[in-house]
Amino acid sequence: MNTKICESGHKLGLFIEFAPFSMAMLDKDMNYLAVSKNWIKEYHLEGKELIGKSHYDLFSDMPESWKEAHSLSLQGEYIQEENGFFQNISDESKWIVWKIRPWYTKDDVIGGIIILSEDMTEQKKIEDRYHTLFNKTGTCAAIIEPDGTFSLVNQTFADLAESTVEDFTGSSFIDLVDDVDKERVVGYHKKRLNSQVVPEHYELNFVTTKGKKGVALVNAVFLPETMQTLVSIIDITDRKHIESELIAREKELTAVIDNIPMMIFLKDAKDLRYIRFNNAGEKLTGISKDALFGKSDYDFFPKEEADFFTSRDREVLDEKTVLDIPEEPIHTHEGERILHTKKVAILDENGEAKYLLGISEDITERKQKENQLLQSYKVIENLAEGIIITDAKANILSVNPAFSEITGYSKEEAIGQNTRLLKSGRHEYEFYTNMWKTLLQGDKWQGEIWNKRKNGQLFPEWLSISSIKNERNKIVNYICVFADISNIKKTEDELRFLAHYDTLTELPNRLLLTERLEHSLERAHRKRENVAVLYLDIDRFKEINDSLGHPYGDLLLQKVAKKIEDLLREEDTIARVSGDEFVMIIEDVKSPNDAAIVAQKILVELNDPMTLNEHEVTITVSMGVAVSPMDGTDAVTLLKNADTALYRAKDLGRNSFEFFSADMATSSFELLYLHSALHNALKNDEFVVYYQPQFEMQTGELLGAEALVRWNSHEMGLVPPGRFIPLAEDTGLIVALGEWILRQACFQMKKWLDAGMPLKYIAVNVSGRQLSRDNIVETLRKALSDAQLDAKYIEIEITESVIMKDELYIDLLNSLKELGVRLSIDDFGTGYSSLSRLKHMPIDKLKIDQSFVSGIPFDKDDMNITQAIIGLADSLELDVIAEGVETKEQAEFLIKEGCAKVQGYLYSLPLTVVDLEEWMSKNTHKKIF
Repeated sequence: MNTKICESGHKLGLFIEFAPFSMAMLDKDMNYLAVSKNWIKEYHLEGKELIGKSHYDLFSDMPESWKEAHSLSLQGEYIQEENGFFQNISDESKWIVWKIRPWYTKDDVIGGIIILSEDMTEQKKIEDRYHTLFNKTGTCAAIIEPDGTFSLVNQTFADLAESTVEDFTGSSFIDLVDDVDKERVVGYHKKRLNSQVVPEHYELNFVTTKGKKGVALVNAVFLPETMQTLVSIIDITDRKHIESELIAREKELTAVIDNIPMMIFLKDAKDLRYIRFNNAGEKLTGISKDALFGKSDYDFFPKEEADFFTSRDREVLDEKTVLDIPEEPIHTHEGERILHTKKVAILDENGEAKYLLGISEDITERKQKENQLLQSYKVIENLAEGIIITDAKANILSVNPAFSEITGYSKEEAIGQNTRLLKSGRHEYEFYTNMWKTLLQGDKWQGEIWNKRKNGQLFPEWLSISSIKNERNKIVNYICVFADISNIKKTEDELRFLAHYDTLTELPNRLLLTERLEHSLERAHRKRENVAVLYLDIDRFKEINDSLGHPYGDLLLQKVAKKIEDLLREEDTIARVSGDEFVMIIEDVKSPNDAAIVAQKILVELNDPMTLNEHEVTITVSMGVAVSPMDGTDAVTLLKNADTALYRAKDLGRNSFEFFSADMATSSFELLYLHSALHNALKNDEFVVYYQPQFEMQTGELLGAEALVRWNSHEMGLVPPGRFIPLAEDTGLIVALGEWILRQACFQMKKWLDAGMPLKYIAVNVSGRQLSRDNIVETLRKALSDAQLDAKYIEIEITESVIMKDELYIDLLNSLKELGVRLSIDDFGTGYSSLSRLKHMPIDKLKIDQSFVSGIPFDKDDMNITQAIIGLADSLELDVIAEGVETKEQAEFLIKEGCAKVQGYLYSLPLTVVDLEEWMSKNTHKKIF
């Protein structure tokens, strides 16, 4: 509460007079009672009498509002800091501000007023200049009171708000704030009043008095003395729209760049650090945009690679040119990739390089495809097959080198021509029609076709044609791949020949023979005719083959084939069905006699000597004849029966022919049964060894015995060796059987030695099949070892025909000899011995074949041969023994000629072990004769 100014007489006047302020004391009538010196000075009233003068006379220009203020003060009100007014004093205008207070008498009655005057002229000038600046500036400005109302706004602010300055007086600033920002702005104002830190600069969404929205940049300065806020506002609505558009365009540009499948990057020209990167770059390199931003190549690539990139970048920036790198390998998280990169310098307004823009396309897959295409091209260029690429009308667009090699046409000659260029003229029109029909219906045709080379030569080819269609499923090209199959066709012919013909004689083989015989039988049946089959076998061919060698045997077969072929008619057939067997088909046979005539002609023709290079040989043959339909109505039966008749001819002495008969079929069945039983005989322990003693005739001494196998069949009884030994040879069972005999002989000899029997050795015959096996030496060694028998007690007999057929047997004989066994040549004189070879063989004994002994003393030739053998043995210092001695005359002749060692029925039949042991026990110390 303000203190009343009371009258105190003279003291109050003196106080006012000497007060340091500009003051005046007036009565109720507004007359001066007292003034201060500063009042007189301020108003330039020096020398004037003021006491008693009227205040209104002095200030005649006083505004009415001030007069009202004087009246109010006389009523007891206190007028403080009222707006001043200009008062012309001594022709000088001043802005004066008065503070008016009532003063009271002692009776507490208002006696007048006291005016405190302050010259605010300079401040007013400053304020005027400020207001002028405040109102005239282009910046929106306003002063906001603590309660949020405007105390002052300038015209620019009013214009922005689409209002007037006067309308703002007392209005709240929050009315201009958009709803989206009201809470935030009110919060700022409260915090500012509470001296909390708030942003001085911020953006604000505003709404004009007419509802128009905009964006302003606000600068708010808090005035703590008055708690007011000075606000300046810049309308950035247009700028924000532009920024929004720029941001939108930036987003669009970024989206476009990010969706470009090529890597795009931007580097700062100063330090070559990345400032932009797109999605394709992230995917390619495996490096994110954030990780790459502000980094250089040295942060991600090996130094050597980064050096290369940097040098090329500097080259682009320095020369301000475009750099095109067709192939640029880089290392990524997926391994090495190949890029096609272009780099360009982006210049500023001064023409200086500001950025480096790079665009890189990943061409790894394209390069791989190009390499594949290149490889395919190289493959096509080097293919042995010819390739033609044509258009839809079969006009040649491209060919490979193989095309030229096969057809003779060069690439230049072929391109532009139609494929009819190669037409052979060998195929009918229908052939090509069907081919094109297939192509048009499908996509591919392949088959065999004949075409023509440039030189006119026709040739077969295997052709594959494929069509190529465009996206509209229309044929645009054809690819033709062909191979010259001339050699294949030739090979097929050769294979066809090999399948149906014998390569040695070029005669039909068994397959073709059977086909032809079936056809012949079908024709004969229709015409009611007969067909004869002659089955021929060369007698003792194996001996010729073994003694002279296989080349001579082959030559003999060729000569036999030619001789028979020359004898037959053109409609007849001769075929070679196995080693030395031939079959003839004689058609239109009127009677069996016709077949007999042909067979006899063949016998006579083949009995003539034949020259095999330097050797002349004479052969005989055996034949079996079967005639349809009596002996069979099909090829299999007729051939089987002719074969059966052949074996009958052999059994009857060879060098003849026999017709098939019913009893032969029975014999063949027996042979088949014998064959089956033989395979089971060894495991059923049906074989037994007999021993035939060998003697010294002059002394009567028992020398040794030959081991002879016998077959005591459980079902057939004792089977003669002549029936099963050849069969064992043919089936190969002779190898196992021979090994069994050898072991039996070793163990038996050991047993007899231990028993003190007078036997010096056992002779064991070894077949050619056993010798051809590599393990015969080991087989014998093991038998001797197992029996614990000294080798000198075993004599190995080998037939002459076997031992002479191959010089390789000399090494085998030496190996056997090294074991310590004795070696003997069996059936000597029946083969073709070479004396020069014989003298180099480790032979101990020659055994005269019983065929020569049997002729003594009636056959002069047999006697001469026997004498020659004995003489040969004597000259070679070999032992000699004769087998098959059955008469005293034979024994006497042999002793006379110098052969005292014998074996035969004259002295002893082959004996069982028991019989021989009994005989030896009775004659241990006796001479036999």
